Amino acid sequence: MKKEKVLFILSFVAYVFIAYVVPRSDFYNFFFLFSLVFGIYFFWIKNLKGTFCQDKFSVYILAAIFLRLVFIFALPQLSDDFWRYLWDGRLLSHGINPFSFTPADLIGQSIVENVSLDPLFENLNSKDYYSVYPPVNQIIFSFTSFFFPDNVFAAVTLLHLIMILFEAGTVLMLAEILRLIGKPVYLSFVYAFNPLVIIELSGNLHTEGPMIFFVLLALFFYLKNHALISALVFALAVCSKLLPLIFLPLILLRLWFRKGVKYCVIVLFVSVFLFIPFLDMNLIMKISSSFTLYFSGFEFNAGIYYLFRYILVADYWQLWAYHPYFMNVSFVEEFLKLDLHTLLRKLLPVTDFFVILYFSFRKSVRHSSRSFFVSLLFIYSFHFFLSTTVHPWYLTPLVIFTLFTTYRFTLFWSYLIGLSYISYNSGAFQENFYLIFIEYLLVFSFLFYELYSKKIKSYTR
Repeated sequence: MKKEKVLFILSFVAYVFIAYVVPRSDFYNFFFLFSLVFGIYFFWIKNLKGTFCQDKFSVYILAAIFLRLVFIFALPQLSDDFWRYLWDGRLLSHGINPFSFTPADLIGQSIVENVSLDPLFENLNSKDYYSVYPPVNQIIFSFTSFFFPDNVFAAVTLLHLIMILFEAGTVLMLAEILRLIGKPVYLSFVYAFNPLVIIELSGNLHTEGPMIFFVLLALFFYLKNHALISALVFALAVCSKLLPLIFLPLILLRLWFRKGVKYCVIVLFVSVFLFIPFLDMNLIMKISSSFTLYFSGFEFNAGIYYLFRYILVADYWQLWAYHPYFMNVSFVEEFLKLDLHTLLRKLLPVTDFFVILYFSFRKSVRHSSRSFFVSLLFIYSFHFFLSTTVHPWYLTPLVIFTLFTTYRFTLFWSYLIGLSYISYNSGAFQENFYLIFIEYLLVFSFLFYELYSKKIKSYTR
């Protein structure tokens, strides 16, 4: 017990430095602290099975909340997305649809002269983009701005409290689900104390927090045979972040045709219904334009995409372009004329779609809960393996999904993705492709090791 207290105090001090002292531009000090809290975390969860008892449950819950409360008075150091949260919240709290205008459209306009937007505008990273945050998040943003219409610090503090409440609910819900599926309850603390989860959700306020909570709540009601309530709650997850839509094919097969179609129709209908208050004539066009700009213009910490871009895209394939063997070979010359960068960007989402279908429509999914949870994990994992943009907070749901399976490569990835913050070192954005290569090499090595080990065990049974 004494050792646990020492490790907890060390973690607490490291989180204080991450929250209040070390800026994003100081990568080496940040990653030292990040590695320290992850080292403590991995040591602790390795021994969790032997040290946990049910009497400690409430103590662990309070400890996990306490570590999150470290960030409560901090403006997020590692992300500036919260400025857009405040922007959208101030608009909605004054009755202005945040989907109708880009920030650049509104500055200087009389329609917002009483909304106190000027202090926020210069800090936005998306001045020319329409909002992409769905209704549930818009309600959260407007709630904080309603109480604190011109106080950034107070609004951010309230956002921290809201996200911590979602996180506390997630841990409690996770424990209930683990009981229902016959897994150890202590696994809920593998999520609760994961440093990436603590830093990115309660610290940097990313909106995966509400999404994760509603996905788990929907799963809980599904396991309790309340499919209608589950579908309604799953729609709230979709309206927190659209990404859960990728699970609908999996749900369709799991519930089989009639029940599955009913579930999916309810999710889609309720999601559309929740968007109705924000509808204007061009809403879909505006949101799609922001998503199109995001997915066509942004690249960050991508694994497979960067690998193929390096091999194929004209700026990088010196072997193809200049090797004498390929000179005057007509089909190679024609191939070199293609816009392979655009082709690659279009091909990866198509590949992602077929991967989703593959894991969704395996026969075992319908009859095996184990297969269902494995598909859940791999659909989400491969979506980001094939993505052009993989920010650290995108992986936080994987920490949840892995606990329903015997795979643990995602926990390793939740640490390694911290290397991506080197892109902001010294204040200038510049990715380090060597570190990205190391990150994905180690993650895929761990994944293949786990797959191979499980295959060997299946043969020896």
